[in-house]
Amino acid sequence: MEKVVVVGIDISKDDIHTCVKEYVANEGAKLKDIYKRLEESECVNLL
Repeated sequence: MEKVVVVGIDISKDDIHTCVKEYVANEGAKLKDIYKRLEESECVNLL
């Protein structure tokens, strides 16, 4: 699991929340894409 470090003094909690939400959404989309590819390939037999 990657660690996300936000550095800054003038960042509001809302900005951090939005940033984290976008990051999680992007990572989730990548995972779904990887899983979909695995389902379509024969690799699924290994899981």
